[in-house]
Amino acid sequence: MDNNDGTIELVASSTVINKSDLNGYCQPVWHFVFLSVLTFGLYDLYWYYRNWKYLKKYKGLNISPVWRTIGILVPIFGLYLIYSAHKDYHNLIKEEGVNRTIYPGLIVVAIIITGLLTRLPDPYWLLCFLSTIPLAIVQKILNELWRKVQPGLIHRTKFRGRQIFLIVIGVIWWLLAIIGMTVPE
Repeated sequence: MDNNDGTIELVASSTVINKSDLNGYCQPVWHFVFLSVLTFGLYDLYWYYRNWKYLKKYKGLNISPVWRTIGILVPIFGLYLIYSAHKDYHNLIKEEGVNRTIYPGLIVVAIIITGLLTRLPDPYWLLCFLSTIPLAIVQKILNELWRKVQPGLIHRTKFRGRQIFLIVIGVIWWLLAIIGMTVPE
């Protein structure tokens, strides 16, 4: 029975669970790519936060997804945290028998190289969005993992309210960037 308070009461038992507990951890890869590019890579920070949160919950780890995400912003240490996150994903997919591989070192190198591309003149700096490719591949692999270990859970296919807000802000931001690139100084 669906209650108005965000819980579902199972008819066969007295167990009450939150609707959010029925949602799996999958994210459509195109959602990630779209939001990452639209927000000039800022969505990637949330992506790392969310995946650390999922990892913490799934494995029962004693980590702080918030502090790790903030730590990404610290030079050098942030690269270590990114490497560590992808190493954790790599280990988890191996533990769960997903026959795929994540290469944490290559991901860090790709992030460094694509980060340097932001220094290029207009419009070549747009090549920095190539950084989305390795993370999209990781999201695809994580989706395989979550579908395997969370059978029967609902996997989202639509944008949520916060994501729609990001889309609106991102469109405005991109319009300003395009205007800035096309208007002569």
